[in-house]
Parts: sequence; C-alpha cells; structure tokens
Amino acid sequence: QRFELFPLFYPFFEIRLSDSCVILTLFILPCAHSQDEKVALGIENYGNSQYKEALVIFNSVLTNLESLSKENLPKAFYYRAKTQMGIYHMAGDQDNKGSSIFFQAYDDYKKAQETDNGIWGLKVQADLQILYSSALQGAQSAINSSYNSSSQKQSLAIESEKFANVAIGINDSDYIAHDFLGQALLEQGKVLEAIKAFANAQKNYDLSGKIDFLMGYTYYRSALGYKDYLKDLESALQDIQRGKKKLNEDYQRFSSSNQTDPQLISQYDQALRDLKNFELDIYMNLPHKTAEAISVFEEHLKSDPNNYNKVVAYASLLEKTDTKKAEEIYKRAILIDSNGEVAYFNLGALYNNYASQISKKSVDETDSIKAIELQGQALEYLNTALPYFEKAFDVNASLHTAQALIQICSSLKMDDKHTYYKEKELTLSNN
Repeated sequence: QRFELFPLFYPFFEIRLSDSCVILTLFILPCAHSQDEKVALGIENYGNSQYKEALVIFNSVLTNLESLSKENLPKAFYYRAKTQMGIYHMAGDQDNKGSSIFFQAYDDYKKAQETDNGIWGLKVQADLQILYSSALQGAQSAINSSYNSSSQKQSLAIESEKFANVAIGINDSDYIAHDFLGQALLEQGKVLEAIKAFANAQKNYDLSGKIDFLMGYTYYRSALGYKDYLKDLESALQDIQRGKKKLNEDYQRFSSSNQTDPQLISQYDQALRDLKNFELDIYMNLPHKTAEAISVFEEHLKSDPNNYNKVVAYASLLEKTDTKKAEEIYKRAILIDSNGEVAYFNLGALYNNYASQISKKSVDETDSIKAIELQGQALEYLNTALPYFEKAFDVNASLHTAQALIQICSSLKMDDKHTYYKEKELTLSNN
C-alpha cells in the first residue's frame, strides 16, 4: 500500500516535465541538508569530547566546500579547529609527534576568519589568544629539546620555528615569539634570519615597557650568530654591549620601583655575568683592541678578583704590552688555584720566550764576553721555566707540555729528565 501515490497503471510516458522537476528536487535537497546536519552532529560530538568522531565528520563535510551553506562553512572550519586542538591537548602540549594537528588547527582558524559571515570573527580571535600560549609552549619545548639532542636537533629546531611562526601570526608585537624564532633559526644555521628575528624581539621588548632580565640572552644569542657563524667580532661586541646597557637600564627601573624579588635579581646577575664573560672572550680575539681589552678586564676583575680564568686571560693580554706585569698576574692566578694548568704552562712559556730572545741576541753579539753573559742569562730563564712546565705536566700530562719539557731538558743537558719526558711523549702519542 505504500505505492498508492504512484499506482502501477500510471503511464510512464504521461509524466510531465514539471513532475520530474519535483521528483528531482526531492533528491537534491536532502543532500544539501544532510551536509549541514553533519556539521551539527560534528559539533555535538565535539561537545561530548568525542574528538576523533567529530574530526571524521568535519573532514567529510569540508572535502566539498560547495555543499555547505555560507552560514555553516566558517562554523565547520571553526569547530574542526577546536576539535583538532582537543586532540592536541589530549596528547599533551609537549608531544611533538602530534604537533602537525596543531598547525592544521591554526590553518582552520584562519580559514574560519577568511570565510566569516560576521559571526565567527570574534570567537576565532578569542580562541587564537589561547592558541598563542600553546604555540609559545610548543616553540620553547621544541627548541629546548633540540639543545639536548644530536640526532633530532635539526627536526626539533624546524618544529620550534613552526610554532614560533604561529605565535607571531597571532601576535606579531610580542617579543618572546620572535626570540624563540631566532633561536630556532640559529640552531638551523639560518644566521641572518635569526639575527633579524632577535632584532625584532629587541624592538618589541623596548616598546612593551616590561622588565624581563632574560632578554639579555637575546643580545647574547645575536652576538653568538655574529661571532661563531659570521666571524664578525665587531658586530658581536656591539650586540653584547647593547645588551649590557639594556640590562642595566632595566635594573635601574626595577630598583626605582622598589621591587625586591630575589628570583628576578638572580636573573639579572646571571645574565649580566654571562654577557660580561662573552665580552671578554670577544676582546681576547680582537688584537687591535688590546689596550681597550686590558681596561675592560681590569674593570671586571675589580668585582671578581679571584676568578682564575679571568686572571689568566688578563695576564695573557698583558704579555702583549707588559710582560713583567704578566708574570705577576700569572703568579696571582697560581695562588688562586694551585691546580690550574694554564697559568703554570703560560708562565713557563713566558720564561722560555725570554731565554729564546736572549739566546738570539747572544748569537748576534760580536763581543764574546757579552755573548757568554747572554747565554748564561738564557740558561737562567730556562731553569726558571722548567719547574712551571713540570708542574703543568703534573696537573695535566699533555703532549704539548711533554714536548716543551723535552726541548728545555735538552738545552739544559738534563739527560735523565730528557729521556723521561721522551718516554712520556711516546706514550701520549700512542694514546
């Protein structure tokens, strides 16, 4: 009886065109309605935290955009983005393997904005602010992991770059995202792009009016790019000095506002210390700025007089201008750390160089008596150098120290010691 509307005897050829149109319409309209109904079903699944089921539905309806009404198109993108973020958070923000779904979510939020009919724009903006925090966390997690991984260093740096770019796409005025981007690019060897990102971070930080002592490391990383990759020590030094200046300006603002947070003070102290040490390292490699470098070292040593490495570095600079003072400073370094190899070796080398210079003079000396006197002085300096080299060898039995001792013992005709250190040289060479 369900066929009563179309009796069997109804002639097929009598069907009118208008009737066929009606029949066709009955088959077309349910198709359009079903796609829109699927969006509602997907939203229902999302609301019940059935994210995987919801994602299957949204993927289905969004394969054919024309099948969706203008009202439901941005809605479908919006809720697919929310569904993907639900899956991402269930996996955990630190799960880099699921990060692709995070980036898909961001793309869908952007598509929801592009197709917005005036309803979803504000909702997308609100969600993107939440997404921004996740993007920063993802960028930080990936870059930190890259520092501790040799096998995945490159892939993790690329991951961090993607997260940072999402954060920048949401909020280009924040400095933290640009800093993470710079770190990720530097880790990949994209040095010029990294330096540009660090510059953007510094600019945005200046505009923010905030106090963040960790920003000192943005200048540090930028300088690292100049020094280690571009071999531009002058630019590296400028970055470090700008960073020191900015840190001190921020600390003045911090102090004048009567803040006393010990954690922030500790961050300031550590950042400034690291910048200063990097500055000294750069100066050590700028021979045309020796006088300036000595002055900077002397200023640093006022507040850190018992830093063995700094004292030794200062003494090595003094060798270029004042060898007698360099001797004193090396001896001071030995008093600071009697187990430090470098001061012993450098002081022994200094006396050995004295002996070498005097020995050359004795060769050129035409007066035989004076020549003998000079040779005696050279031997005295070699005798002075010997115990410092021996102490350096006791602290660290290195090949280059053994070879220096072999040369001195030969000059002093100390056959037993010469044989001893020759044996040591052979052993060290075979290791």
